Amino acid sequence: MNTKLYCLVVVMDSFAFTPLPLLVSYLLLVLIAFLAVDLLARWRRRHRQLNAGRFAELTRDQQPLMVLYPRIVGKMCLGRLVHPGQLPPRWRRCALVVTPARFTAYAPALHHEIFTFTPDELQWVAVPDEVDRYYTTFWLHIERNREWFVLELRLYKNVNSLLMRAVKQFADSAEVGAERWRRRDLHYGPVRAEPAAQDIHGEWVLDEPVSLYLMPRFLVVLREGIVLRKIPLAVVQEITALRRLDEPSASGLVRFRAEEETLAFALDHYEDFAHILAEATHHHLEEALAQKQKKSDDWDERDDESPRPLALT
Repeated sequence: MNTKLYCLVVVMDSFAFTPLPLLVSYLLLVLIAFLAVDLLARWRRRHRQLNAGRFAELTRDQQPLMVLYPRIVGKMCLGRLVHPGQLPPRWRRCALVVTPARFTAYAPALHHEIFTFTPDELQWVAVPDEVDRYYTTFWLHIERNREWFVLELRLYKNVNSLLMRAVKQFADSAEVGAERWRRRDLHYGPVRAEPAAQDIHGEWVLDEPVSLYLMPRFLVVLREGIVLRKIPLAVVQEITALRRLDEPSASGLVRFRAEEETLAFALDHYEDFAHILAEATHHHLEEALAQKQKKSDDWDERDDESPRPLALT
């Protein structure tokens, strides 16, 4: 027997001895409830058909590498698009469609594109050091039109391997860190800094302020959200934290070499930034020549003041 008809018979039997006006009211309520359930089922069926057509249109040209669709997997994928240095928006459910040519995050109904990028725009895939019982967080660093974005995704731990498998086919695994994604990556900033250079008299001349954003692959130099330069961490060496001798009360300097160029930036917490940069590049923090000379002079003074043995006659 049809389930709806059986339920209707049970309801009518339970109200066999109910007064007629009240019975009619109950029957009307039951009828309205059945109609509402039927309309909801029809709407969901139609919605799935529209989404299936939309999905077929999106993947018509290329076979998808990965599809995460909230109507199927529920809240397995949450996402938000972040600009470094700005307040992040709230998390929202999203659908992911990854093809060999494009990585796209959609609204759950596939009718609105949240963000999309190509393989050459993906700069890094990071797993921040966050402890969560159910989710794993991924940060996808993207540079597009000289702007830096971080697409943050939170996936259930039983589906996060799907994302990394798709990323390894989507982009160069070694370049974007997909081969070492289980390692926690270091991020710092953005912090305000001023590019510095010495004039012929040895005094430091500061340029217009920029923002320094340290991520696992680059030290990104930004100004008003625009990428001015990406310095690969692989070429950074000879990192030094300097106290300005010409203006001791001013902000200190972080100086380092990148290939054949020496760069320096003035910032408030210069020692902290220098230590973090040294950790990110796997180099030791070097001492400035003036500090080495001062230590050498201090040891010479100690040697001069140390007691000497008496000469025996």
